[in-house]
Amino acid sequence: TYKWQAVAKLGDMALGKADKACKVFAAYDSEVIGKRNLLAHARAVVDDGVTASLRAIRPGKADEVIDEAWMITFRSQLVAQREALTAICHAIDAACPA
Repeated sequence: TYKWQAVAKLGDMALGKADKACKVFAAYDSEVIGKRNLLAHARAVVDDGVTASLRAIRPGKADEVIDEAWMITFRSQLVAQREALTAICHAIDAACPA
């Protein structure tokens, strides 16, 4: 079990699976971990001799262009995940005071 899975389980226990924060955090693996891994394997490619972009090159899968729109979406997902994680942490803290 990964740390994020433990946090998700605690969030489900503290807030309930139907809570908005828990639903958002359920996508943590694909929205944060998966995209972080994609960025880790991205390469700079010069498109027209002048313009450079990033491309995630994965064996057996189509290349994925990482452009400004992709980064805007990724940053908004990171913000949503941070807000969900904060809500889950507050709920866990309230349920299990020190």
